[in-house]
Amino acid sequence: MGEIFGVKCSKCDFSFSANVGHGMLECGFLEINNETEKPYFYGYIKDKKIITDIENILDTWDDVSEDDSAYPWRSEWFGHGSAQYLCQECGQLHNEFFFILKGSGGKYQPTYCCSSCGKILTFIELKRNESGAIAIKSDQPVRWSCPQCKNSKLIYDPNIDHIMYD
Repeated sequence: MGEIFGVKCSKCDFSFSANVGHGMLECGFLEINNETEKPYFYGYIKDKKIITDIENILDTWDDVSEDDSAYPWRSEWFGHGSAQYLCQECGQLHNEFFFILKGSGGKYQPTYCCSSCGKILTFIELKRNESGAIAIKSDQPVRWSCPQCKNSKLIYDPNIDHIMYD
């Protein structure tokens, strides 16, 4: 389940659509896809380094599983799926594939970089309320502002975009 909604700067004309959902993921991250005979993560992840990291983990760690409890504020979501990541350098919002693996070797969470400036992205949860305010949850301090004018007040705008999907 998810939602796409419009966000705009309260000061300048900058606006964009935010995809805040995970869609229908009917299978486990490590579960074998009968068609490809490979785990489903091969279809979810495009970054070759992250795929190599997962393959190495599966080869060297015992009892590998997803860690669904790592982010309590994300508890209503699946352990894996589309998630929001923020570049605190240039202000761009990215959707990347979220998951955390745990096992005898510890924990693994992928690191994503901004496609615009190359800086490491911060994992966030983006929410909006009926008054038009947009809130961000994260385990790290988050500074989010308009990429164009650096204004810190970004608001919901139903005229830009609004789609609920399942």
